[in-house]
Amino acid sequence: MNKALKNIGVFVIAISLTAVIFWLVFLDKESQEIVLEHSLNMLGNRLLAMVPDGAEKGGVKQMYDNFVKQASAREVEPEQVEQVAASILNLSQLDTVITPEQAMAVLRFSLEAPVKIERIDRMHEPIQGEAGITADSSSIFSPRDVAEFQEKWESLGERIHQMYQFNHDVTDAIKNQAKQMRENQLQLFYRVDDGMRVVIDPQLKAQLNLKKHKQLSRKIRRMEQQELLQWRGDFQKEMEQLRRELRSLKRLKALEQLENLKHLENLQALKALNSLRALEALESLKFVPPIIKVDSIREAVRQSLKDAGIKVENEK
Repeated sequence: MNKALKNIGVFVIAISLTAVIFWLVFLDKESQEIVLEHSLNMLGNRLLAMVPDGAEKGGVKQMYDNFVKQASAREVEPEQVEQVAASILNLSQLDTVITPEQAMAVLRFSLEAPVKIERIDRMHEPIQGEAGITADSSSIFSPRDVAEFQEKWESLGERIHQMYQFNHDVTDAIKNQAKQMRENQLQLFYRVDDGMRVVIDPQLKAQLNLKKHKQLSRKIRRMEQQELLQWRGDFQKEMEQLRRELRSLKRLKALEQLENLKHLENLQALKALNSLRALEALESLKFVPPIIKVDSIREAVRQSLKDAGIKVENEK
């Protein structure tokens, strides 16, 4: 009898521990989703604040709300969510008013531009094998790949929130110099290159007056330790390199050939084309995308032309 009671006690304890662990994991997952959605909503408010009131502003809000729903459901790549976030933060540095068309162009470019070329297909999408059999994703991606993918989503909301708050604090610290910043060269840039981070011109450090803003100073040190913030002595050279890459895309001859195709069966080529069309609406702004996968876009376009039996002209 005592042995039976003991076994029952052990069973009850095991069940209780399992329930507690499950509840903690559930709460943690739920809190991560809440942080991500909250962070994206704050960015959406920032984007909408740059757009004047009018009938077309509702279209921007609807487009952004759809994006938030997709992100919450993990129907877009984490890199693309970071691209949207970084693009909005970079736009906020311009301290300017944008048209609804430009706001939607930023979203289109961020969502259509290719992510890492070695992982074009979404990891959560099933792939049809022989005889219509659905192949398990584990047969394509290693456990390490899947773990890294899950880890990116788990930390995404907190990282975006951290960047948003940092941007707010920096803007507040130098708000009296806003006009001077507009006249000077860009000194702060959010990038998405193997993860979202902010790169800063060291000249900005003197303007920040970190001795006065101690909380911001602590935040900067913490972000430095996390490798989310980097001071770049060649900041202006890097920005000019990004602009050159952007100009090279606009001169891509293969795009002219791609425009003549009646049907685009290559999804990546279509996304590459749509992302560049979106850039046309942003030419009047000094907007530089947080990531420019020139080789990925060029390869997607050229491969689509090759599949269509069209000879690709050599680029000059």
